[in-house]
Order: sequence, then C-alpha cells, then structure tokens
Amino acid sequence: MHNAADAFVRRKRIIMKIGIIRSGIFGSNAARLFVNASHQVAISNSRGLQSPPPLVSSIGANVTPMTVENAAKFGEVLLLAIPWRKRQELPLPELFAGNIVIEATNPYSLYLQSIESYNA
Repeated sequence: MHNAADAFVRRKRIIMKIGIIRSGIFGSNAARLFVNASHQVAISNSRGLQSPPPLVSSIGANVTPMTVENAAKFGEVLLLAIPWRKRQELPLPELFAGNIVIEATNPYSLYLQSIESYNA
C-alpha cells in the first residue's frame, strides 16, 4: 500500500506512481499527461493485460499495462476513469485505502447528458 508521502524526489521533481483504472479516452489522455510530467504510470482496462500495444507505446516509456487490481496496488495516486455504467467493476475499496483517489466516473449518457437515475 502506498500513500502520497511515498513519492520520491529526483532532480528536484516529485515523481509519483499513478494507477489508472481503465484506459479509455479520459484514462489514456491522463496517462499521456502524467508520463509527460515524468510520473510512473500503470494503466489498466477491462481486458486485463490486453491493453492495445499501440496505445501503450504511444504514451511513452514510463507506462506499464497492468490488471485493474495491480494498477490499484501500484499507485499512490489512483485515477478512476471507468464509465459510470460499469462502476460495479471497480476493485474492492480496500485497494484504495491510504491513497489519493481522483474519481472521474460522473454519470452521463451517450449524448453527455446528466443521468438522474441509471439502472445498470
């Protein structure tokens, strides 16, 4: 388990280990930004280690495909970029304990309209 205090400093830069849960549009773009800022990134998707190789190679050297559970264990910061309709697929909450969690699972429809009640 990690926490933000576990981040280490190289060349006067804080480098963090960031686990991204799901590699869709939001997750993959966030991964690019984090890697460009020299952070170490673990990216996961619904297919486990089957992240498309072109996606991983296009992001950069500091990104590693992992299972959802391993990405959650890897990161001291976790980005939840899972679609709202798939929120049941999130890993157990215990994997998030002690970590910074960025939650980006806002409910929206196909047309980016807010969903008041959604029965998945």
